[in-house]
Amino acid sequence: MNYKIEKVFNTGKTIPIVFATDKGFIPYMYVALTSLIENSSLENNYDIVILYTDVDEYNLNRIAKLSKSNISIRFFDMSTIMNNYVNTWYTCKAYTEAVYYRFIIPQLFANYNKILYLDGDIIVNCDIAELYDVDLEDNWVAASIEPSVSHVKSPAYKYIPSVLKLKNEEYFNSGIMIFDVEKLSKMDFFGMCVEKLKEIKTPKFPDQDVLNIVCLGHVKRLDISYNLMWNIINYYDNIWKYMTKESYEEFQNALKNPKILHYCGGYKPWKKPSLPYSEYFWIYARKTSFYEQLLYSNLQVDIKNVIYRRKTYCKYLIYKLLSKVTFGKLKNKYNEKIVKSKTAIQCYRKALR
Repeated sequence: MNYKIEKVFNTGKTIPIVFATDKGFIPYMYVALTSLIENSSLENNYDIVILYTDVDEYNLNRIAKLSKSNISIRFFDMSTIMNNYVNTWYTCKAYTEAVYYRFIIPQLFANYNKILYLDGDIIVNCDIAELYDVDLEDNWVAASIEPSVSHVKSPAYKYIPSVLKLKNEEYFNSGIMIFDVEKLSKMDFFGMCVEKLKEIKTPKFPDQDVLNIVCLGHVKRLDISYNLMWNIINYYDNIWKYMTKESYEEFQNALKNPKILHYCGGYKPWKKPSLPYSEYFWIYARKTSFYEQLLYSNLQVDIKNVIYRRKTYCKYLIYKLLSKVTFGKLKNKYNEKIVKSKTAIQCYRKALR
Protein backbone atom coordinates (compact mmCIF):
# COMPACT_ATOMS: atom_id res chain seq x y z
CA MET A 1 0.00 0.00 0.00
CA ASN A 2 1.94 3.01 -1.28
CA TYR A 3 -0.59 5.79 -0.61
CA LYS A 4 0.59 8.52 1.77
CA ILE A 5 -1.28 11.72 2.51
CA GLU A 6 0.84 14.87 2.69
CA LYS A 7 0.54 17.61 5.30
CA VAL A 8 -0.98 20.92 4.20
CA PHE A 9 0.24 23.20 7.01
CA ASN A 10 3.97 23.68 7.52
CA THR A 11 3.85 26.33 10.23
CA GLY A 12 1.95 26.79 13.48
CA LYS A 13 0.24 24.20 15.67
CA THR A 14 -1.71 21.77 13.50
CA ILE A 15 -4.44 19.36 14.56
CA PRO A 16 -4.75 16.53 11.99
CA ILE A 17 -8.21 14.93 11.95
CA VAL A 18 -9.69 12.12 9.88
CA PHE A 19 -13.34 11.27 9.29
CA ALA A 20 -14.79 8.31 7.38
CA THR A 21 -18.06 8.38 5.47
CA ASP A 22 -20.18 7.08 2.62
CA LYS A 23 -22.95 8.88 0.74
CA GLY A 24 -25.66 7.99 3.24
CA PHE A 25 -23.92 9.67 6.14
CA ILE A 26 -22.92 12.98 4.52
CA PRO A 27 -25.63 15.20 6.14
CA TYR A 28 -24.78 13.97 9.65
CA MET A 29 -21.03 14.33 9.19
CA TYR A 30 -21.61 17.85 7.85
CA VAL A 31 -23.32 18.72 11.14
CA ALA A 32 -20.39 17.21 13.06
CA LEU A 33 -17.93 19.30 11.03
CA THR A 34 -19.98 22.43 11.66
CA SER A 35 -19.79 21.88 15.44
CA LEU A 36 -16.04 21.18 15.27
CA ILE A 37 -15.34 24.32 13.25
CA GLU A 38 -17.49 26.58 15.45
CA ASN A 39 -15.52 25.47 18.50
CA SER A 40 -12.10 25.72 16.85
CA SER A 41 -9.46 28.33 17.67
CA LEU A 42 -7.83 30.83 15.32
CA GLU A 43 -4.55 30.03 17.04
CA ASN A 44 -4.50 26.50 15.57
CA ASN A 45 -4.55 24.94 12.12
CA TYR A 46 -6.98 22.07 11.50
CA ASP A 47 -5.98 19.59 8.81
CA ILE A 48 -9.17 17.58 8.13
CA VAL A 49 -9.14 14.62 5.75
CA ILE A 50 -12.36 12.79 4.88
CA LEU A 51 -11.99 9.20 3.71
CA TYR A 52 -14.91 8.21 1.49
CA THR A 53 -16.35 6.03 -1.24
CA ASP A 54 -19.29 6.67 -3.51
CA VAL A 55 -19.95 10.34 -2.66
CA ASP A 56 -21.03 12.64 -5.50
CA GLU A 57 -18.97 15.71 -6.38
CA TYR A 58 -21.82 18.10 -5.54
CA ASN A 59 -21.83 17.06 -1.88
CA LEU A 60 -18.05 17.00 -1.71
CA ASN A 61 -18.06 20.62 -2.86
CA ARG A 62 -20.66 21.53 -0.24
CA ILE A 63 -18.38 20.16 2.47
CA ALA A 64 -15.26 21.78 1.00
CA LYS A 65 -16.91 25.21 1.37
CA LEU A 66 -16.54 24.86 5.14
CA SER A 67 -12.79 25.40 4.74
CA LYS A 68 -11.18 28.56 6.16
CA SER A 69 -7.69 30.03 6.23
CA ASN A 70 -6.74 27.82 9.19
CA ILE A 71 -9.09 24.94 8.37
CA SER A 72 -8.30 22.65 5.44
CA ILE A 73 -10.86 20.06 4.37
CA ARG A 74 -9.67 17.45 1.88
CA PHE A 75 -11.02 14.17 0.54
CA PHE A 76 -9.42 10.84 -0.18
CA ASP A 77 -11.28 8.25 -2.26
CA MET A 78 -10.78 4.83 -0.65
CA SER A 79 -12.31 2.83 -3.53
CA THR A 80 -9.06 1.55 -5.04
CA ILE A 81 -7.61 0.47 -1.71
CA MET A 82 -10.81 -1.20 -0.52
CA ASN A 83 -11.32 -3.02 -3.83
CA ASN A 84 -7.93 -4.69 -3.36
CA TYR A 85 -9.34 -6.41 -0.28
CA VAL A 86 -12.94 -6.85 -1.37
CA ASN A 87 -13.16 -10.43 -0.03
CA THR A 88 -11.62 -9.48 3.31
CA TRP A 89 -14.34 -7.33 4.84
CA TYR A 90 -17.24 -8.57 6.90
CA THR A 91 -20.23 -6.29 6.27
CA CYS A 92 -23.88 -6.27 7.29
CA LYS A 93 -26.80 -3.84 7.34
CA ALA A 94 -25.37 -1.84 10.24
CA TYR A 95 -21.72 -1.86 9.14
CA THR A 96 -20.31 -0.98 5.73
CA GLU A 97 -16.73 -1.21 4.47
CA ALA A 98 -16.17 2.35 5.74
CA VAL A 99 -15.68 1.08 9.30
CA TYR A 100 -12.45 -0.61 8.21
CA TYR A 101 -10.78 2.62 7.11
CA ARG A 102 -9.40 2.80 10.65
CA PHE A 103 -7.16 -0.19 9.93
CA ILE A 104 -5.48 1.78 7.14
CA ILE A 105 -5.04 5.13 8.93
CA PRO A 106 -1.46 4.53 10.17
CA GLN A 107 -0.18 3.79 6.66
CA LEU A 108 -2.16 6.55 4.95
CA PHE A 109 -0.95 9.16 7.43
CA ALA A 110 2.62 7.94 7.87
CA ASN A 111 3.82 11.52 7.31
CA TYR A 112 2.18 12.55 10.61
CA ASN A 113 3.23 11.80 14.19
CA LYS A 114 -0.27 11.17 15.48
CA ILE A 115 -3.78 11.74 14.21
CA LEU A 116 -7.27 12.06 15.63
CA TYR A 117 -10.06 9.86 14.23
CA LEU A 118 -13.69 10.96 14.66
CA ASP A 119 -16.95 9.23 13.72
CA GLY A 120 -19.48 11.28 11.78
CA ASP A 121 -22.33 10.91 14.30
CA ILE A 122 -20.89 13.30 16.87
CA ILE A 123 -21.19 16.87 18.13
CA VAL A 124 -18.02 18.61 19.30
CA ASN A 125 -18.52 21.02 22.22
CA CYS A 126 -14.88 21.93 22.81
CA ASP A 127 -11.82 22.93 20.85
CA ILE A 128 -10.82 19.55 19.45
CA ALA A 129 -7.18 20.57 19.99
CA GLU A 130 -7.50 19.74 23.70
CA LEU A 131 -8.30 16.12 22.84
CA TYR A 132 -5.43 15.94 20.36
CA ASP A 133 -3.08 17.22 23.08
CA VAL A 134 -3.71 14.18 25.29
CA ASP A 135 -0.39 12.50 26.02
CA LEU A 136 -0.41 8.95 24.69
CA GLU A 137 2.66 8.15 26.79
CA ASP A 138 3.98 4.89 25.32
CA ASN A 139 0.63 3.64 23.99
CA TRP A 140 -0.42 2.98 20.38
CA VAL A 141 -3.89 4.51 20.64
CA ALA A 142 -6.15 6.44 22.99
CA ALA A 143 -9.87 5.72 23.38
CA SER A 144 -12.71 5.79 25.93
CA ILE A 145 -14.05 2.65 27.56
CA GLU A 146 -17.59 1.63 26.64
CA PRO A 147 -19.54 1.19 29.91
CA SER A 148 -22.60 -0.25 28.15
CA VAL A 149 -20.89 -3.59 27.50
CA SER A 150 -20.87 -4.32 31.23
CA HIS A 151 -24.68 -4.05 31.34
CA VAL A 152 -26.49 -7.41 31.40
CA LYS A 153 -28.80 -6.24 28.57
CA SER A 154 -25.90 -5.45 26.27
CA PRO A 155 -25.52 -7.85 23.31
CA ALA A 156 -21.78 -7.80 24.08
CA TYR A 157 -22.10 -8.68 27.79
CA LYS A 158 -21.16 -12.37 27.31
CA TYR A 159 -19.71 -12.04 23.82
CA ILE A 160 -16.65 -9.98 24.80
CA PRO A 161 -15.24 -12.38 27.41
CA SER A 162 -16.32 -15.60 25.66
CA VAL A 163 -15.51 -14.83 22.00
CA LEU A 164 -13.00 -11.98 22.10
CA LYS A 165 -11.38 -13.18 25.34
CA LEU A 166 -11.30 -9.63 26.68
CA LYS A 167 -12.52 -8.03 29.91
CA ASN A 168 -15.68 -5.97 29.57
CA GLU A 169 -14.26 -3.17 31.71
CA GLU A 170 -11.29 -2.77 29.32
CA TYR A 171 -13.29 -2.77 26.09
CA PHE A 172 -13.14 0.61 24.33
CA ASN A 173 -15.29 2.40 21.76
CA SER A 174 -13.57 3.03 18.41
CA GLY A 175 -15.71 6.03 17.39
CA ILE A 176 -13.22 8.54 18.78
CA MET A 177 -9.56 7.59 18.83
CA ILE A 178 -6.07 9.03 18.76
CA PHE A 179 -3.56 7.01 16.74
CA ASP A 180 0.18 7.17 17.39
CA VAL A 181 1.00 7.01 13.69
CA GLU A 182 4.74 7.19 14.28
CA LYS A 183 4.65 3.87 16.16
CA LEU A 184 1.94 2.10 14.17
CA SER A 185 3.33 2.94 10.73
CA LYS A 186 6.51 1.05 11.62
CA MET A 187 4.63 -2.20 12.17
CA ASP A 188 2.19 -4.13 9.99
CA PHE A 189 -0.83 -2.76 11.83
CA PHE A 190 -3.12 -3.29 8.86
CA GLY A 191 -2.02 -6.92 8.48
CA MET A 192 -2.51 -7.55 12.20
CA CYS A 193 -6.06 -6.19 12.00
CA VAL A 194 -6.96 -8.20 8.90
CA GLU A 195 -5.70 -11.43 10.47
CA LYS A 196 -7.81 -10.88 13.58
CA LEU A 197 -10.86 -10.10 11.46
CA LYS A 198 -10.41 -13.44 9.68
CA GLU A 199 -10.21 -15.23 13.03
CA ILE A 200 -13.41 -13.69 14.41
CA LYS A 201 -15.22 -14.14 11.06
CA THR A 202 -18.58 -12.63 12.12
CA PRO A 203 -17.88 -9.95 14.74
CA LYS A 204 -20.68 -8.08 16.47
CA PHE A 205 -18.85 -4.75 16.19
CA PRO A 206 -16.43 -5.41 13.32
CA ASP A 207 -13.61 -2.85 13.44
CA GLN A 208 -14.09 -2.16 17.13
CA ASP A 209 -13.71 -5.81 18.14
CA VAL A 210 -10.55 -6.15 16.06
CA LEU A 211 -8.97 -2.93 17.33
CA ASN A 212 -9.64 -3.97 20.93
CA ILE A 213 -7.82 -7.27 20.44
CA VAL A 214 -4.90 -5.91 18.42
CA CYS A 215 -4.29 -2.90 20.70
CA LEU A 216 -4.72 -4.79 23.99
CA GLY A 217 -2.22 -3.48 26.53
CA HIS A 218 -1.38 -0.44 24.40
CA VAL A 219 -4.43 1.78 25.01
CA LYS A 220 -4.47 5.16 26.75
CA ARG A 221 -7.83 5.61 28.47
CA LEU A 222 -9.63 8.81 27.48
CA ASP A 223 -12.03 10.58 29.81
CA ILE A 224 -15.67 9.68 29.03
CA SER A 225 -16.46 13.37 28.43
CA TYR A 226 -14.60 13.07 25.11
CA ASN A 227 -16.92 10.27 24.04
CA LEU A 228 -20.24 10.59 25.87
CA MET A 229 -22.20 7.79 24.25
CA TRP A 230 -25.86 8.47 23.51
CA ASN A 231 -26.91 4.81 23.89
CA ILE A 232 -25.66 4.77 27.50
CA ILE A 233 -27.85 7.75 28.36
CA ASN A 234 -30.99 6.69 26.52
CA TYR A 235 -31.07 2.90 26.32
CA TYR A 236 -29.52 1.10 29.27
CA ASP A 237 -31.55 1.23 32.50
CA ASN A 238 -29.62 2.08 35.67
CA ILE A 239 -26.31 1.96 33.82
CA TRP A 240 -24.57 3.41 36.88
CA LYS A 241 -25.06 0.10 38.73
CA TYR A 242 -22.72 -1.59 36.27
CA MET A 243 -19.95 1.03 36.34
CA THR A 244 -16.87 1.16 38.49
CA LYS A 245 -16.75 4.05 40.95
CA GLU A 246 -14.20 5.82 38.77
CA SER A 247 -16.28 5.40 35.60
CA TYR A 248 -19.46 6.55 37.37
CA GLU A 249 -17.80 9.79 38.55
CA GLU A 250 -16.45 10.38 35.03
CA PHE A 251 -19.88 9.71 33.58
CA GLN A 252 -21.60 12.18 35.92
CA ASN A 253 -19.07 14.89 35.11
CA ALA A 254 -19.47 14.18 31.40
CA LEU A 255 -23.25 14.58 31.64
CA LYS A 256 -22.70 18.06 33.10
CA ASN A 257 -20.04 19.02 30.56
CA PRO A 258 -20.10 16.81 27.44
CA LYS A 259 -17.07 17.73 25.35
CA ILE A 260 -18.00 15.32 22.57
CA LEU A 261 -21.43 13.73 22.24
CA HIS A 262 -21.37 10.47 20.31
CA TYR A 263 -24.74 9.40 18.92
CA CYS A 264 -23.87 5.73 18.63
CA GLY A 265 -26.36 2.88 18.61
CA GLY A 266 -29.72 2.52 16.91
CA TYR A 267 -31.23 5.63 18.48
CA LYS A 268 -30.23 8.86 16.72
CA PRO A 269 -31.17 12.48 17.56
CA TRP A 270 -32.52 12.93 14.03
CA LYS A 271 -34.87 10.00 14.66
CA LYS A 272 -35.67 10.69 18.32
CA PRO A 273 -35.37 14.47 18.83
CA SER A 274 -37.26 14.26 22.14
CA LEU A 275 -34.56 12.21 23.87
CA PRO A 276 -32.06 13.91 26.22
CA TYR A 277 -28.99 15.53 24.60
CA SER A 278 -30.53 15.47 21.11
CA GLU A 279 -30.77 19.27 21.30
CA TYR A 280 -27.00 19.54 20.84
CA PHE A 281 -27.32 17.97 17.40
CA TRP A 282 -30.20 20.20 16.31
CA ILE A 283 -28.46 23.40 17.45
CA TYR A 284 -25.83 22.80 14.78
CA ALA A 285 -28.11 21.07 12.26
CA ARG A 286 -30.18 24.27 11.95
CA LYS A 287 -27.05 26.13 10.85
CA THR A 288 -26.37 23.82 7.90
CA SER A 289 -27.69 23.64 4.35
CA PHE A 290 -28.79 20.06 5.12
CA TYR A 291 -31.36 21.08 7.72
CA GLU A 292 -34.45 20.75 5.49
CA GLN A 293 -33.14 17.49 4.04
CA LEU A 294 -32.69 16.06 7.54
CA LEU A 295 -36.26 16.97 8.48
CA TYR A 296 -37.78 15.58 5.29
CA SER A 297 -35.83 12.30 5.14
CA ASN A 298 -36.57 11.47 8.76
CA LEU A 299 -40.25 12.29 8.37
CA GLN A 300 -40.34 9.53 5.73
CA VAL A 301 -38.59 7.18 8.16
CA ASP A 302 -41.25 7.89 10.82
CA ILE A 303 -44.03 7.01 8.36
CA LYS A 304 -42.30 3.72 7.51
CA ASN A 305 -41.89 2.98 11.22
CA VAL A 306 -45.62 3.46 11.86
CA ILE A 307 -46.42 1.00 9.06
CA TYR A 308 -43.84 -1.48 10.41
CA ARG A 309 -45.25 -1.29 13.94
CA ARG A 310 -48.81 -1.90 12.76
CA LYS A 311 -47.76 -4.85 10.61
CA THR A 312 -45.80 -6.37 13.50
CA TYR A 313 -48.72 -6.09 15.89
CA CYS A 314 -51.16 -7.59 13.35
CA LYS A 315 -48.80 -10.53 12.80
CA TYR A 316 -48.57 -11.03 16.56
CA LEU A 317 -52.37 -11.26 16.85
CA ILE A 318 -52.59 -13.66 13.88
CA TYR A 319 -49.88 -15.93 15.33
CA LYS A 320 -51.71 -16.02 18.69
CA LEU A 321 -54.92 -17.06 16.95
CA LEU A 322 -53.18 -19.71 14.82
CA SER A 323 -51.37 -21.15 17.85
CA LYS A 324 -54.77 -21.88 19.43
CA VAL A 325 -56.17 -23.80 16.44
CA THR A 326 -53.08 -25.83 15.48
CA PHE A 327 -51.23 -28.77 17.04
CA GLY A 328 -47.77 -30.35 17.23
CA LYS A 329 -44.89 -28.86 15.21
CA LEU A 330 -47.12 -26.27 13.58
CA LYS A 331 -48.29 -25.03 16.98
CA ASN A 332 -44.66 -24.81 18.17
CA LYS A 333 -43.77 -22.86 15.03
CA TYR A 334 -46.43 -20.23 15.74
CA ASN A 335 -45.43 -20.05 19.42
CA GLU A 336 -41.87 -19.21 18.32
CA LYS A 337 -43.23 -16.51 16.01
CA ILE A 338 -45.26 -15.10 18.91
CA VAL A 339 -42.11 -14.73 21.01
CA LYS A 340 -40.21 -12.97 18.19
CA SER A 341 -43.09 -10.63 17.44
CA LYS A 342 -43.57 -9.82 21.12
CA THR A 343 -39.86 -8.99 21.44
CA ALA A 344 -40.08 -6.66 18.42
CA ILE A 345 -43.13 -4.94 19.93
CA GLN A 346 -41.36 -4.44 23.28
CA CYS A 347 -38.33 -2.95 21.50
CA TYR A 348 -40.25 -0.37 19.51
CA ARG A 349 -42.42 0.52 22.50
CA LYS A 350 -39.27 1.21 24.50
CA ALA A 351 -37.93 3.37 21.68
CA LEU A 352 -41.14 5.44 21.73
CA ARG A 353 -40.91 6.32 25.42
